[in-house]
Amino acid sequence: MRVEEVGTASEKHAVEDLNLSVERSGDDERLLNVDGILHMGVSVGKRHFKRAVDRNLLKRRIREAYRKQKHELKEILTASGISMDIFFVYSNARISEYAEIESAMQQGLTVLQEKLKIQTSKNV
Repeated sequence: MRVEEVGTASEKHAVEDLNLSVERSGDDERLLNVDGILHMGVSVGKRHFKRAVDRNLLKRRIREAYRKQKHELKEILTASGISMDIFFVYSNARISEYAEIESAMQQGLTVLQEKLKIQTSKNV
């Protein structure tokens, strides 16, 4: 998913400081990622964080929280043959601690996993 396509994502979720935009596909060739399963992007707005150092710190924390928790979601996607693009937008005006970001990431990915499990059980 390109940054300009975030507004047209098929699903949007807000969890604490993170907004998630999700685009799913089954056999659509143009949406298949490099690994064919899962791709992510991160954005931290310049409006609240003028210094690049602060934006990069938040992006590193978001990417690390995602990296540590993506495995269960990736297993569900692999089993169901779905490709997914996730885009995280940080929406708080202060720099959150890693534990807060990790908690928000866990909640957001849990919501996605539950929705995927429900949809795959309906399709079976």
